[in-house]
Amino acid sequence: MTETAHQIQGFWPMTKHYRQTLVAVIALSFLSFTSPLLLIRNATAGIPSEPTANPKEIASLIKNLKSNNERELDATIKKLEKIGEPAIPALIEALQAQNLLVRRSAAQVLKQIAGPAIPALTKALKNSGADVRSGAASALGSINAEAKTVVPQLVPLLKDSEANVRSSAAYGFKRIGTEAKDAVPQLILRLQDSDVGVRRDAAYALGSISAEAKTIVPQLVPLLKDSDAGVRRDAAYALGSIGAEAKTAAPQLIPLLKDSDVYVRSSAADALRSIGVEDKTVVPQLIPLLKDSDASVRFSAAYALERITLSLQEKAKTLTSSELNQAVSNLESALKVLAEHKDDFSQSTIANLQAYLNILKAEQSDRLFAKSIIQNSYIWGTGIYLFLLLGSFTIRPLWLLKISETLKPK
Repeated sequence: MTETAHQIQGFWPMTKHYRQTLVAVIALSFLSFTSPLLLIRNATAGIPSEPTANPKEIASLIKNLKSNNERELDATIKKLEKIGEPAIPALIEALQAQNLLVRRSAAQVLKQIAGPAIPALTKALKNSGADVRSGAASALGSINAEAKTVVPQLVPLLKDSEANVRSSAAYGFKRIGTEAKDAVPQLILRLQDSDVGVRRDAAYALGSISAEAKTIVPQLVPLLKDSDAGVRRDAAYALGSIGAEAKTAAPQLIPLLKDSDVYVRSSAADALRSIGVEDKTVVPQLIPLLKDSDASVRFSAAYALERITLSLQEKAKTLTSSELNQAVSNLESALKVLAEHKDDFSQSTIANLQAYLNILKAEQSDRLFAKSIIQNSYIWGTGIYLFLLLGSFTIRPLWLLKISETLKPK
């Protein structure tokens, strides 16, 4: 065999081996790429996919929203929430159902669907049905952060001819909070609304927005005398939410501590605490509430006393003797009541009030000691004598020489 033939014969086996190796590498690469996909496909093959809800199923679920069975109703709401966007049109329509439970449940589902429901809810604000407008406004407010962009669309509903729509719009702004400040002028007008519910929600909304306090506070104060307890309560809440900027309302809030309505009394005490009122006359008004028949009133009164007394002890040195003595007496009376019903109150509140009393008493003792020295001439004389006597030992001889030289006639 020639040399060329040997070379060809040797080259062919090498070429064949190389081709086999190359095919193996390609096969392995392909398998490594596709095997995870195959594993995933095999793993998920046994899991049934979520069927797309059909209109009949959605309609059936909407009917179930009127169920009085709490567990069944909760399950229906969750199913509709899971369906999500496809259920929105039917839920919007359900807002005008005659059954109140259906309307409320539909609004709740729309609130949970949130973002995807906003365009449809915004459109529903102009629906001819008052219940639809009302439900849409309420749902948009409940969506909260994502509904901030719909404030301009909600504002006109505060002037709606239907009271429940105006009330729902105000409620929506209450949930949106500070981002609804553009609605303040219209909400202030609604404080004079003929409908009690609208006045309540408008007051509450203004407290939640907490903007433009100088404008809002004077408008809220008259509502503290409203004939409706709910309006008085929500007006007090609103003033408390505004905080320190509502201090001018304190004199009108104090009488509400004796209101016949338990919730008004509680809200008034909470408001006085939040405002940080420094009126010394408030403390005697709060002490009787520590014995109130309602637990929420008792707690609110105790927390208000804690906050107000903190302010008093911080300014103890600026109080007149009469004010200081009255503060000590009031606090002793309050602590006596708290001790008799200590299981009804926070131990930290009792401990703080006792600490504040100790500070006020220390200031009281210092003043009594200083007063006794000033009024006792014997102590004064003895003190001056000792001062001069001891002071003479501290005078240096050189100082005496200079004094003598100064006194010599020239």
